[in-house]
Amino acid sequence: MTSPEEQASGRGPVSIAAAFALAALDLFWLAGLVALPFIWLFDPLELRLGPAHFTAHWGLKPALFVLLLPFMRAIFWLAADYFFKINAGGLWRSGWFRRLAMALAATIVFFAVIEGTLAALGFKYEVPAVIFEGKNEFGGIEVSHTIPDTELLYRFEPGGWFGGRRINSMGFREREVDPVKKEGAVRVICMGDSVTAQGLPGYSEYLNEMLAARPPAAGTWEAFNMAVHGYSVHQGLALFRRQVRDLKPDIVTVYFGWNDHWLNSQSDEMIMAVRVSPVVGKIFDRISRKRIFMALHALISPPGRQRPGADNKVLRVPPERYEKLLKQLAAEITAAGAVPVLITAACRPMPESEVGKERIRSRDEGNRLHQEYIAVTRKVAAGMNLPLLDLEEILKGPECDRYFAPDGIHFDLYDREDSINRLLPPECQPGLRRVAEELYNFIARLAAAPGWRPRN
Repeated sequence: MTSPEEQASGRGPVSIAAAFALAALDLFWLAGLVALPFIWLFDPLELRLGPAHFTAHWGLKPALFVLLLPFMRAIFWLAADYFFKINAGGLWRSGWFRRLAMALAATIVFFAVIEGTLAALGFKYEVPAVIFEGKNEFGGIEVSHTIPDTELLYRFEPGGWFGGRRINSMGFREREVDPVKKEGAVRVICMGDSVTAQGLPGYSEYLNEMLAARPPAAGTWEAFNMAVHGYSVHQGLALFRRQVRDLKPDIVTVYFGWNDHWLNSQSDEMIMAVRVSPVVGKIFDRISRKRIFMALHALISPPGRQRPGADNKVLRVPPERYEKLLKQLAAEITAAGAVPVLITAACRPMPESEVGKERIRSRDEGNRLHQEYIAVTRKVAAGMNLPLLDLEEILKGPECDRYFAPDGIHFDLYDREDSINRLLPPECQPGLRRVAEELYNFIARLAAAPGWRPRN
């Protein structure tokens, strides 16, 4: 038994046990405060064991338990003092413990109030998607005669058909091309949207014939397209990083500026996934679900971020973003040892049918927007001192009207390519032939300029 003296001194077995119990409760509470943000971050908790998939939703239970611990401690302390006359303070008596615990508790309450307020207000803000190894990468969008792709949204299927033409083994509407660049070859790759991808054959193949017949400089010259119908410059940049760069081009022509200003329910930035490392991806995947992170992302987003119109639609790539991505693509082409050649997207006034496709709100707005994107292309070329083939200026005369398809966007027989299913003679495609000639002459001038040297 404990003597009266031991009880008075507070050193008896009961008082020591009570002191340890209070200290344990204090440590348990501190550990709960530290763990609470991680529990919140990983709510719901998802576990994958082979084909089995388990999900546990914590809700408010962990927070309520952590809040309950100080009350349990207070009850235990009062009971020890009342029944055993034990004056045990646990770790709470230490100044460092009180400061640390209160700082953690105040921080948690602060963020909990913000998160709860945002939730009560129904705040939502879309952040870009990410993909990483170990995450389900099925994504992209459904486009007729293509296959979904998480990073590119969609792509041509090698061996399939699109627009009356078989897709080659690299995945493009082009003749078969050896991806391995031969010694001494000078390679021109044409990037772009349906204007570059169209044709039976396309302008890249006319260009290839001209370069082979009359090489602008020493070497064996070749050209081919890596364009996809419907692509924006955002998709073009992703494609360059994923596939084009590894083919060691010497010249890359860049012909975008149509799909970028079409309307969509979401911008390309929001629906195109970015590939990151597994660690970064898992962290981002978790925090991007929290409203605090959404709010921070909204605050640091560029001030020109789009607001949906009355039809709840936005531009796929707004002008400021188009300029930034075009600069980035040109810079990465240059860093890869190639020469970027920017091309303005020549046009004729859009017909009313484009409004019917819900890609523009009105003909006037569509035509105005397109001229704005042409101006951005010229601005980027001038600002970065890049070669610019101003096709819009070259083909602006009425004598060139015959080159364009009825939509004012594409060339020649674009609207009938699905039904033709065969290669056509050059006289049937004067528009694409003219584009190839202009591009050939432009490349010939580049190759003749002082300092020209292919990457090989």
